[in-house]
Amino acid sequence: MNSKIQHLTEEEKAKTFGLLLAEHYKSVYRTVARLIINLSEVEDIVQNACVKMWEKFETLEDIQRFKIWACRIASNTAINHIRDRKDKLGYGLDEQVIQSILIGQNASMEYLELRLEVLKECIELLPEDQRKLVQQVYVSNQEISSLAKDIGQPASTVYHKLQRIRELLMNCIDRKLKLQS
Repeated sequence: MNSKIQHLTEEEKAKTFGLLLAEHYKSVYRTVARLIINLSEVEDIVQNACVKMWEKFETLEDIQRFKIWACRIASNTAINHIRDRKDKLGYGLDEQVIQSILIGQNASMEYLELRLEVLKECIELLPEDQRKLVQQVYVSNQEISSLAKDIGQPASTVYHKLQRIRELLMNCIDRKLKLQS
């Protein structure tokens, strides 16, 4: 999948947006549900956030960051809803509490973005065959059973290879993050 939205046709943009939103919808929903108690409000806020995401989709520079980007929009939409509700009803969360929530969520998202950057670096350090396997499974979303047939190996062998690669990547990420702190 192309990482630059600006280079896609309108049809490709709509399809890409739909696929990405479907893949990350639960995360977007959970982001809002952590902030809003009323489930009908959560649905409305998520719907509003999705509209905002579509309107701003061309500003997304890297589709690999869609989940973080979408959750940030959802979080901001929910926070704005909380503020609006307080203005209309005269009660609600204090602005300091809202700011604390935003700071916590932004820190979490920044940490996830940092981990994603480090993950990309670690993937580049993998041998070519392991990088290709990661690409096929996690970027191209090829089913492991199908991939196993393509490369002439049992699916269990492919699963084990992926498990070892994930362990290598986790160790690499942990090492690099420790060096940065």
